[in-house]
Amino acid sequence: MLSKLSYVSRPMARPYLYTTFAERLHQLAEANPTQEAFVFYDFHGSRSSLTRKQLLEQSVEVGKRFVQLGVKKGTPVAMSMYNSFDTLLLQIGLMLAGGVPVYLSTTLKDGSDLIDMLNAMKVEILIMDVFS
Repeated sequence: MLSKLSYVSRPMARPYLYTTFAERLHQLAEANPTQEAFVFYDFHGSRSSLTRKQLLEQSVEVGKRFVQLGVKKGTPVAMSMYNSFDTLLLQIGLMLAGGVPVYLSTTLKDGSDLIDMLNAMKVEILIMDVFS
């Protein structure tokens, strides 16, 4: 039996948003296009950022490229990348195209530990950083 203090039995204080990720991204970009959405610091401490509008526009462009590559709803795409703006834009663009990101981390130098996983997931595209 669930406790009265359980999160399951506690109603949410605000209503649910019944919007898709893409709809919400558009709403946020329209509401305040110049607001910073993401900020990154590189290894040297240099700061760079993307506004909501830039995030939307660049992600849509990446999404279009994925569609040109044949990505459609449910297509698994494997990624092994460092955290960066490129990774962020690829992930969001992939989701806008309908693809499903599969995040990889290799433990063996030759990457042979990934082969079974890639085959099992029926991955059609693999994206990796040069230094991953």
